[in-house]
Amino acid sequence: MKWSYSKIPLMIEDVRELENTLQVTYPSEYKKIILVNHGARPDKKRFLTSTQTERVIKSFIPVTRDYDINLFSLIDWLDLPIGVIPFASTPSGDYICFHFKDAADPVIILYHHEINSFENVNKNFDQFIQSLY
Repeated sequence: MKWSYSKIPLMIEDVRELENTLQVTYPSEYKKIILVNHGARPDKKRFLTSTQTERVIKSFIPVTRDYDINLFSLIDWLDLPIGVIPFASTPSGDYICFHFKDAADPVIILYHHEINSFENVNKNFDQFIQSLY
């Protein structure tokens, strides 16, 4: 997969600090992506949800406070349930999120911000990345 518009690269220490702050363990594939392509846009950006509706990724969310819109500002603004953490946005302002209901392997859900509802996307991050087209 090709990525564009990457932000300032992260160090592994940044990711560890992020995990400690949020009290989660991110999937290894996600960590690999944000270390090299922090806040970037994938060239394969289409995905299907549980209703088989085609959706599009705008970009992955920057995880540091160096940017006006970042993971922490979104967590504060969205008021999501505990264990739901956004990692990418859509052009319409919805958010693709990890749902850490099972801390070992979080499921991927889509948060519809205007109607405050969730939709299933994939059973884990690896499947999500592999399903992009």
